Amino acid sequence: YFRVQYQRATFEQLARDFARLGPADQLGLLYDARALGQGGLSPYSDFAELARRTPVDADPVVWQLIADTLGGTAGLYGDMPGADRFKTFARGLLNPVLARIGWDRTPGEADNASVLRASLIGTLAGLDDPGVAAEARRRVAAGQIPGAILEATLAAVGHSADEATYNTLLEGARAATGTIEKDGYYRALMVVSDDVLAQRSLELTLQPEVN
Repeated sequence: YFRVQYQRATFEQLARDFARLGPADQLGLLYDARALGQGGLSPYSDFAELARRTPVDADPVVWQLIADTLGGTAGLYGDMPGADRFKTFARGLLNPVLARIGWDRTPGEADNASVLRASLIGTLAGLDDPGVAAEARRRVAAGQIPGAILEATLAAVGHSADEATYNTLLEGARAATGTIEKDGYYRALMVVSDDVLAQRSLELTLQPEVN
């Protein structure tokens, strides 16, 4: 319903103490910093500063907001100068979080942690993280993809796919019998980075098999 724009000295103090705040207050500050930055009312880097000060073990909902925002911001860079530097910054923030929660659900894990896991895998893949791409390829090859991260893992493979990998994903899509699995494979084909493969995916959308 409203945004809060703190005086500069107050914001800087809140940023320094960000790790001590509760999840609701952390979310409030992050949402405000993002909105004010997008509106040109405050430096957009304020969001990055708060993200940088977020503890690795912060609430999963807080990290999901950060991951989604960093991924969206990276997408706005395109081929502009600074794109690689921003991706490096974002990967540096998110990789320790994924390392903490791991790729596999643990007994008694909160549902929000599972949602965060999928978000981290998808975002890091979009940030060209080689470790995530390699692990995703390994899991797809081994058939070790829990349903909660199926779409994100397939998308991670699709993002960095070469022609051979693309063909493997296409075969998987055509062979899949479950709707969710089939949808995950086809979605993976839609996020390829290679221009030639992207054109193949565009042409594929006009075929009856995906309609």
